Amino acid sequence: MIKIIGTATTIIRKNRCLDTKQEALDTLPGTVYKRQLIKEALTGWADADYTNDKEDRKSITGYVILTFSNPICWLSKKQSMVAQSTTEVAMNICSKQLRWLIFVFNKLGYASFQPVLFNDNSSAVIISKQASLNAYTKYIEVRYQYVCDCVMKNLIKVVQVSTNDMIADILTKPLGVVKLQEVYQQLHLEDSGGVL
Repeated sequence: MIKIIGTATTIIRKNRCLDTKQEALDTLPGTVYKRQLIKEALTGWADADYTNDKEDRKSITGYVILTFSNPICWLSKKQSMVAQSTTEVAMNICSKQLRWLIFVFNKLGYASFQPVLFNDNSSAVIISKQASLNAYTKYIEVRYQYVCDCVMKNLIKVVQVSTNDMIADILTKPLGVVKLQEVYQQLHLEDSGGVL
């Protein structure tokens, strides 16, 4: 099983409790003012690589969450069961993490806001905006209806993005050098090992 979970150490330090609002946000004010072109304080990018594993046909789900264009949370995980489509797995985990981060930001004194969840699966985007299941979507389990509920309550906004612009691809599949360099730049990552 492939599993990578990360959190920005500059925001929440390992083995340390958050005592005050200021402690957690020491690094953010400079980021806010330097990145005035970024409208969304919190964005999620969710992707799934549908049944690409030839042995067991399980999908790889990946997401990255950015705060003012800087990655703070990410996940790359092989699914525990075979999915019937990527619609089932594309946005559920990311939307739960976004909701938790909204709660944290609100507790730290940030006003309520609506994060944006980007996805390149047009079916997942359409289904997330529908209030009820129909003959084509009734196979989707209840746990995946969480995204629909969040969208209906205006807790998150789901936006379709081109497959070529999906930055969560780095967490779900091997990328060519050019695409890898583009994603590195979009995520503000540096190559410290000279690989690229």
